[in-house]
Amino acid sequence: MKVLVIGAGAVSSKINLFLQEWGHEVQAQLPTLSARLLSAFDAGPLVVVEPEAAAGLEAVREAVTAGWVPVVVGTPGGALTAWAQGSGAAVFPYPPTEADLQSLRDTLARLGEGGRPAEEIFRRTVLGGDVAARAMAGIAVRRIAVTSPKGGTGKTTLAVNLATLLALCGYPVYLSDLDANGGSVFYHLRMHQGGAPRGTLIGLLRRGIRPTNRDALSNLAGGAMILSAFSEIQELPTLHVLPGVFAEEVGDPELSRKEEPGQDPYPEVRMLYGAAEAAGGLSVADVGINPAHPLHRAALREAAAIAVVIKPEVPDLAQVRAWIHRMIRALAASGLSEREAAALVGSQVKVVYNMVVGDSFKSAHNLLNQALQEDGLGFRLAPHGVIPYVDPRLADAAVNSDRRTDILIWRWKKERPEELAPFAEALIGFAAHFVPGIREAAAAAGLLPSEPRRRGIPLLRR
Repeated sequence: MKVLVIGAGAVSSKINLFLQEWGHEVQAQLPTLSARLLSAFDAGPLVVVEPEAAAGLEAVREAVTAGWVPVVVGTPGGALTAWAQGSGAAVFPYPPTEADLQSLRDTLARLGEGGRPAEEIFRRTVLGGDVAARAMAGIAVRRIAVTSPKGGTGKTTLAVNLATLLALCGYPVYLSDLDANGGSVFYHLRMHQGGAPRGTLIGLLRRGIRPTNRDALSNLAGGAMILSAFSEIQELPTLHVLPGVFAEEVGDPELSRKEEPGQDPYPEVRMLYGAAEAAGGLSVADVGINPAHPLHRAALREAAAIAVVIKPEVPDLAQVRAWIHRMIRALAASGLSEREAAALVGSQVKVVYNMVVGDSFKSAHNLLNQALQEDGLGFRLAPHGVIPYVDPRLADAAVNSDRRTDILIWRWKKERPEELAPFAEALIGFAAHFVPGIREAAAAAGLLPSEPRRRGIPLLRR
């Protein structure tokens, strides 16, 4: 595991040698902690030997927001030691005994496996203890599916930005690519830069995990296996990602399971949502455009809210109308009556207009509702999100640059380009349908457009 040691004395050097003897890669031992120095190394555990390091509290906080996980070796009364104890970071006494060094080794091993400790430190650092507690208690919808009736609407872009926004605000997010036709979440998040992912959708399906009503321990173990397939985003420990189907896997037999009466061909999807919820997080699933596909239908059926992303254009409206009918038929085929299926669609679907200029979506939305009334479906759709058109240069970099921090909402967090303020405001407003208290969390995280820019970490240009 890659570790950075901050400290220039004999104890710091002893820790350095000890960690190397146990197989850790100590990237460097530095006397000073600064954002500029950190940007030259891969984020990971940061062992700060407080009495021997020039490391202020603000520098450590900035390191946490850049993806580093601090471990403090300090003395009672030290500022960093007190902060670490309040933030949930690991603390060891100075100077450490042999037993303390063994505990340090075990702690680093656990941090290498990812999970809640790094999330909790990040959350408390970004939001503060009180806001973090309120934020975690205020989640209204934990199972979110993002889909579209056609390609080219920005479905995956919205799913990735929604998940990243929630994660930047401290919420533990499990983003899964459930597009059986081949998804692109893997590339949006530049996961190819970090080596092979811990798991993929196909790998998860091949493991054949099945829930049982008789064995709670088996279900618990199954949920743990599912969560272990998610990869952590190193710079953002609250974001966990399950990549989807690559081009060469589209014809895999696991994507064409047969539906038998009374049986769910994809119980892994239900377990995926449930495992993320049991872990205290939110699921954001990027779902393919065809609701008749068994995998897509499972993802939509198990979701508590379905965000349907469209552009305010006549072809998209026609596709949405047809999509809603296909969705109702697909749900009816699963055992619901058409009335029940229509009521479920009307209550769960949240229309999101994307790439909007001005108020052009209003007339388009009225046309859509008129068509649905003519179809006798018995409900009207409300626009739950209106995402404005983004400067093409920023939109292109968000997809095609070599930095995942160029994702629109992440770039807003890091650089605050004026052109992205309307996008950030609109995305936060849409996310409030799922997390009503997100504005307070977004303000604490420095994401609200009305908030002054916080001093951030210089980006490492390539």
